[in-house]
Amino acid sequence: VPGTTVELLLADNSHSHLGRMVSIVPEDGAVPGCPVDAPNRCVAARRSHPVVFPDSEDLDACPLLRGRDDCRCTSACVPVSIMGRAVGVVHAVRDVAQPFSDEEVQRLQSIANHSGNRLGVLRIMAESQLQAATDGLTGLMNRRSFENAVRRLRTEGIEHSLVMVDLDHFKDLNDTYGHEAGDRALRVFAQVVRDGLRAEDLACRYGGEEFLIVLPKTEVGEAIDAVERIRVALAAASGRGSTPHFTASFGIAHSSEASDLEDLVQRADRALFAAKEAGRDCVCIDGHPQAVAPFMAFG
Repeated sequence: VPGTTVELLLADNSHSHLGRMVSIVPEDGAVPGCPVDAPNRCVAARRSHPVVFPDSEDLDACPLLRGRDDCRCTSACVPVSIMGRAVGVVHAVRDVAQPFSDEEVQRLQSIANHSGNRLGVLRIMAESQLQAATDGLTGLMNRRSFENAVRRLRTEGIEHSLVMVDLDHFKDLNDTYGHEAGDRALRVFAQVVRDGLRAEDLACRYGGEEFLIVLPKTEVGEAIDAVERIRVALAAASGRGSTPHFTASFGIAHSSEASDLEDLVQRADRALFAAKEAGRDCVCIDGHPQAVAPFMAFG
């Protein structure tokens, strides 16, 4: 569609915001992009079929076309759909003296259809990859993907702290409240971990009620602070709604003390066992049987 500003707007994962992914502006084009910021505010997306506005100053024109640097324009908006659901829009505008022909609208429809089909394939692939790399119950990394990520850290020479976590008295929780309550507890803990970690940190469900956390470029003292924040946040999050109150024990080891990943996990496991022996709901460090006093954290 020559001489036309065309842009592809797509919704984010929440389907509540539109973002500009691609735009094409002619050399002499000065018409700004569409300011629509959500699918439900786009007429074409709501109607799920192309909409053409011959003149931005018409009474029935889209209100988002008005006030464009005093430039009257004509617009064609074509929804991009995946399996019948509008996930974006192809938006085209140009001078009002050049109305869109039916053939041009059909070309835009072809672009929108091709985009929707391709996006659908990419999203299916992304979901499959995500399912293969994550634990289905908690959404954290699964053991295999976690171990591969940690081995890359070791190959790159990036030191890190590893934390092994075990939910306290989990069997009793399952026996008393049922397995659904146990599953809720696992999801609550996973969310607390996600909220408490940095973007570069790694967390996985290692098996059953056991979890592993890796904190890259983090010394033991910094790891204690991070883990203590998670422990305190868990105390505030558990016991709400239909999830019974529960605690967790933590064992910390540092990569500089271990020969390989297996050795590092064993060291963190020994520290976790020490935390269990120290009374649970506490943090222990590899090589130190005493629990870290809470007042030592956060400072």
